[in-house]
Amino acid sequence: MKTLKIILDKLYHHGPRMIVLFIMLFMGGYTFFNLIQDPLSNWYWLLAALVYTITVNDIFVHRICAHGMFRVNTNSLLYKVFTYLASVDLGYGPVRQTCLSHTLHHIHSDKNKHDIMNWRHYWYSTAMVSPLPRFNYEFPKDYKRYKGLIYKRYKNIFDDPYTRFCDKQAVKISIITQLILFVIAPLILFNVILMGRFLLTVMTGLAGIVGHVKNFPLSYRNVDTNDESSNNLFFHYMFLGYYAGMLQNNHHAYPTAVAPNKKWFEIDTSKPVVLFLRKFMEIKSANK
Repeated sequence: MKTLKIILDKLYHHGPRMIVLFIMLFMGGYTFFNLIQDPLSNWYWLLAALVYTITVNDIFVHRICAHGMFRVNTNSLLYKVFTYLASVDLGYGPVRQTCLSHTLHHIHSDKNKHDIMNWRHYWYSTAMVSPLPRFNYEFPKDYKRYKGLIYKRYKNIFDDPYTRFCDKQAVKISIITQLILFVIAPLILFNVILMGRFLLTVMTGLAGIVGHVKNFPLSYRNVDTNDESSNNLFFHYMFLGYYAGMLQNNHHAYPTAVAPNKKWFEIDTSKPVVLFLRKFMEIKSANK
């Protein structure tokens, strides 16, 4: 009865998100498989979807916010726009939730059963890949202390009223925005946002497999981290060198780096975008 109560409770709280995300993934996948049949004619849509989803979800939410690459100015227009888009996507965002949970993935990566059943599975399944919530993850014993440290580290984000609003109303924001785009800009909705959301799921799933499966073919390690993270150039360049997750060992070794790719052949095409966002989104030293 206790297990059933937990499942029903999670379905009650996560049900709307599950439904919206399932529709997004289905329609995004449908769009992708239609366009990929003629990639030479549709390459610009594929590129737009890839750049959009990685910029919003991986560069902004994951690397800049969740890893604290730099202290963001929550009053900047660019921050507000990206925070809103992260809630529309229901991907790596909402921002506050990802800032709270993602560090656990790095702490518990590849720690046998504890990691597989809880935090790595939580990060790749609940946060991004699957529309279904996890029913069996447990909080670490020191979670209360961890949560306090995270709140202190990201105080500017957690205390920001706009960020809290986008976090709390993420599902409504996603539904309303998609309905508006369906009426005024359906091509942007289907070919960029929804297809991008589908591609994010594909990339995240691949990052979890090729980046944390020991001795995965064509994978290698640059740094002896305390996990089994690895890099894979094949998938890195499949996504145009723009998605840091495909060089997972580099990311785990240098999680706050603007450009974590250290070898000359690990070309990081995301670096100019990261520097651009930093220029307009970072709290200047005089305001610290």
